[in-house]
Amino acid sequence: MRGDRHPDNIERAQELNRIACNHISDGNLKEAKDSLIEAIRIAPNLAALHTNLGVPTAWCEIVD
Repeated sequence: MRGDRHPDNIERAQELNRIACNHISDGNLKEAKDSLIEAIRIAPNLAALHTNLGVPTAWCEIVD
């Protein structure tokens, strides 16, 4: 089984994704991006992580 497909990696990446979504809801965009980047490092094949990373990235560009 590939390293990023290990259930523990996927669970941790999904947990970081949930944390990032909470950060986004709270307006903490930098923290959201940091959580998602870490999640992608752990499980790069989870498409939702890449999609969700677009939200704070786009919002940061609009805010700046």
